[in-house]
Amino acid sequence: MRKPNLVIATDTWYPRKDGIVRFLNELLPSLVKDFNVIVLAPNYDSSHVLHKKHKFLLVKLPLSWYGVAGHRSIKLNAENRAAIEEQVKNADVVWAQGQAAIGRYALRYSKKHHKPALVYIHQMDWELLPRAMGVPGILRWFISPWLRRMTIEKTNQFNLTMFPHFGLAEIFEERGFQGRWEIVQLGVNFHHFRPAKDKQQAKEAIGYSHKEKIICYLGRISTEKNLDTLSKAYIKLRDKLTNARLLIIGGGSERKVAELQQINGVKVTGFVSDVVPYLQAADVFVMPSLTETTSLATLEAMACGLPVIVTKVGFMKEYIKKDYNGMFFPRNNVTNLSLKIMHLLMDKRKRAELGENARETVIRDFAWEKTYKKIKRILLKAAGF
Repeated sequence: MRKPNLVIATDTWYPRKDGIVRFLNELLPSLVKDFNVIVLAPNYDSSHVLHKKHKFLLVKLPLSWYGVAGHRSIKLNAENRAAIEEQVKNADVVWAQGQAAIGRYALRYSKKHHKPALVYIHQMDWELLPRAMGVPGILRWFISPWLRRMTIEKTNQFNLTMFPHFGLAEIFEERGFQGRWEIVQLGVNFHHFRPAKDKQQAKEAIGYSHKEKIICYLGRISTEKNLDTLSKAYIKLRDKLTNARLLIIGGGSERKVAELQQINGVKVTGFVSDVVPYLQAADVFVMPSLTETTSLATLEAMACGLPVIVTKVGFMKEYIKKDYNGMFFPRNNVTNLSLKIMHLLMDKRKRAELGENARETVIRDFAWEKTYKKIKRILLKAAGF
């Protein structure tokens, strides 16, 4: 029996290492065992060889000059449309990772050629995009409702929508979504994401002294991630804890990267191929986002045994239990965040307690194997296999 042809449409790809790319990076080695995989992706980096390592077809689509928050779109020309249609018409099932240009075209040609089209909702575009574009608050009141209507309208056209948690499905239904859906929680490979055997060696391996206390963040550097609050909290506590350092694991807006790098004690790694050595070296993890769905980065930090301090947004407000496996701070509250970071950096026992409980939470509730089994079942059923 032949394997079904699975077309994955993604509007983000290497060298970016955002949540969607990390999700696909973890997923593809398993998918290729059960499907003939074709990935439609923007041509950000012609040198990346993941597709050669895991033997799937990567169709790299040329980029336009236009982008949002440093994220360039593909050209909306006949050549790109034809390349997408060519793959979709031979698919057994199409799976979009969002609804930007590649996702929209994949949906359009799925309808044209009567192919089942599924989508995974990684984010709420009507919240994310205006913030990522730096749209002022007043204008967001006008833009967000329009984006919300457009997102819901497109989501209704898919044969099935996967949501990472029930709360997000409820939000979509409250705003007019009427399609079929299933919950597919994000998972973490906790065998790979694990605590350091020796914290001192882990720090030294990435260029820090064992005496330095490392506060870290993992993800895109963009407006909606609210790194301004984190950097201000760091500056506020630095005078009292002179050995504190802020490690930003990720890349993004060149302007924001430059601003962060001007702060004494701040290191920005850019996008890295493996985030684990950096997480293992850290003492505290902070996710200061204004908007999130699941926050894969937070789960990865928890799997590495880190105590986490997060905003009460998205699914984080459900899987983080106050003073058990993490802490909350109010959005934009520099003083509160600074005090909580300082408290954890000065209390080794509390850090260890929260970190151990954080890892146990991931092992119990967010095992990657469970995620893949459910995705495989859904995709095979949609493909008619």
